[in-house]
Amino acid sequence: MDVFLKIWLGKEIITQIGNFDAFLFRVAHNKAIDFLRSVARDPKFKDLLWEEIQLSGSYQADTSILRKEFETKLREAVSLLSVQRRKAYLSSRNEDMTHEQIAHHMGLSKSTVNNHIVEAQRFIRSYLARNLDIAYFLLFFAGNEIKF
Repeated sequence: MDVFLKIWLGKEIITQIGNFDAFLFRVAHNKAIDFLRSVARDPKFKDLLWEEIQLSGSYQADTSILRKEFETKLREAVSLLSVQRRKAYLSSRNEDMTHEQIAHHMGLSKSTVNNHIVEAQRFIRSYLARNLDIAYFLLFFAGNEIKF
């Protein structure tokens, strides 16, 4: 409904759109991302959405497939990080090291480690947003325990 309202309100520019299918997809995509971001910020709404997903029969059937594909894309994104950034990120995520411990281990300042991890997260989110379907974001934002 939001997509068609958006199109109706901008009906003057429809004649200027070269590829309407692509435009329609982009509007729907952006609206879905906006919705998921708002869900991620609201714990009550997030819980409600998660309950709805769990009640649907397709949840159990699709979860392992979605999880495997998500993890594959996540590994791809991590592999594209620089060596230092990847090492800091993986130490934080896989070894549960604090920024201070990582800094000591890598011979870097704590703020450099923090910058590496923040930039790694930013890159990974961007990579996943470009390379995954919206269903994966539902899986992630709905409270699944995938570490990112």
